[in-house]
Amino acid sequence: MSAILIVEGHDEEALVIKLCGLHGLPKIKIINAQGIDSIDKEFQNALKAAIVGSGVTHIAILRDAEEDPIACKAELEQYKTQITTSPSPNIAYEYLMLPNDSSAGSLETLCLQLLPSDDALLSCTNQFISCIDSLALKVHKLSTQARQDKARFLIRHYAATGEPQGFKSLLKDNQIDLTSPIFEPIVALLTRLSNKPIL
Repeated sequence: MSAILIVEGHDEEALVIKLCGLHGLPKIKIINAQGIDSIDKEFQNALKAAIVGSGVTHIAILRDAEEDPIACKAELEQYKTQITTSPSPNIAYEYLMLPNDSSAGSLETLCLQLLPSDDALLSCTNQFISCIDSLALKVHKLSTQARQDKARFLIRHYAATGEPQGFKSLLKDNQIDLTSPIFEPIVALLTRLSNKPIL
């Protein structure tokens, strides 16, 4: 019996590994979809593995809600239907959307909650993002809430440290407070999954 956790990308994978280490949880089988568009493919592969008797008894997904949490939740819920109508309907399934199941955004949206509401650097960063948005460019990389929050989080840390760093580097350098209660839903998911033996 084993569990598989499908994560959206590299940042989520790094976060899961770091949280497991911090909480003394055993290694979890992680599949990095390397983007939202590949989550379905990875789920289908995990479901096939479970059906053919590979020992997979639990499938979980960790991903960003992006711009439409209702649509995201509906998409994730339909996997439950696929399992119940499969030859192995007893496979456990769960998912976790970031920042939560009712808000648009991403992992970085969740991490922004670590900052005080009166954070001066974040205020400046928000003005910078608003300025870019006001240019009304037909195409720019900060056109969604999730992308804007990712930029807010990373630019704010760049302003604070003077060093440009990606999310994984911030984790490695312990610049994200992983003991914060905002990560408790993720830790709870990992705890449930870690109770399953590894493949």
